[in-house]
Amino acid sequence: MALSVDQFQALYERLSHGYDRKARLFSMIGFDEVRQKRQAVAELRLRPGDTVVDIGCGTGVNFELLLEEVGESGRIIGVDLTQGMLAQAGARIRENGWNNVELVQSDAAEYAFPPDVDAVLSTYALTFVPGFASVIESALIALGSGQRFAVLDMKKSQKWPGWVVNLMLKSVSGFGITHDLSERKPWEVMEKHAASVTMTEYFGGFAYLAIAQKGAEKGRDPTM
Repeated sequence: MALSVDQFQALYERLSHGYDRKARLFSMIGFDEVRQKRQAVAELRLRPGDTVVDIGCGTGVNFELLLEEVGESGRIIGVDLTQGMLAQAGARIRENGWNNVELVQSDAAEYAFPPDVDAVLSTYALTFVPGFASVIESALIALGSGQRFAVLDMKKSQKWPGWVVNLMLKSVSGFGITHDLSERKPWEVMEKHAASVTMTEYFGGFAYLAIAQKGAEKGRDPTM
């Protein structure tokens, strides 16, 4: 059974110290998270000066990738539920001297997107949010025509027998990942609210990158 919000918050408070080191261990089995995240950021098609919201930003590992695209004139907003993870993200910001990255502690489902947001990113976080559907809907409402929401996350692979799926889930259970979490399908919600959604699978179908692009609003010229 999926963890409650309180249980998830308590777990990630404990995991926050040393989280990045633990997450990097998956590279030893060929899970190239860095390449996946670079692809997710590239698919946002960012420009210098853009504002990006990073949902479930954790320790801030995406910030450098995003800042490479939006530059000093851009703005990054990292949103996370857990104080411990945000403390690690804050330390990363101070160490790098970034003055255009801000942090917000909030349940993603309750976060109010700013009116000037140009793109939204979520990497290995959205599936944990019980109200992930409302996050997707709110994000796409906030985005303008042609702008993008990139979700990089886990899913249940249909390419492997059950024992392999169970083994994979057991290997990541320490991060709060359960069978019912792996059954969540945020991309289906994206398809309901976006003009187009593209999907790319990674790691034998256990991970995916979904890119939702918002269409033109009724009565509005998308070239304006």
